[in-house]
Amino acid sequence: GEETESKEEEEKTEEDKEESQEEAASSKTSSSKTSLKEIEVSTGEEGEKVVMQVACKLYQFCPLTKNWIDRGAGNLKLNEKETEEAVTSRIVFRSKAVMKVMLNSKIFASMIINR
Repeated sequence: GEETESKEEEEKTEEDKEESQEEAASSKTSSSKTSLKEIEVSTGEEGEKVVMQVACKLYQFCPLTKNWIDRGAGNLKLNEKETEEAVTSRIVFRSKAVMKVMLNSKIFASMIINR
């Protein structure tokens, strides 16, 4: 009699342990999920017209070593913004992976570009 009672108690305690572990695991997964709200991301390019877009690599010239340094791959855009006074243009380069702005420069008439 005593052996069967102790076996039944051991089985019950093992079942209770398993149930409590399952409950703990399910409460962890449900409490670890966070609901995120969608937010509107502003790129600063709103209101601009994309004249040209090309996938390319960006390089930076190092005058000390006289070498070109690879800054990464991404998209280069030529954007125009029309206002009542004038049309302004700029080039914007964003990295492919995280869309980080790597180059942002206005284009103006007196710029000198050498090859």
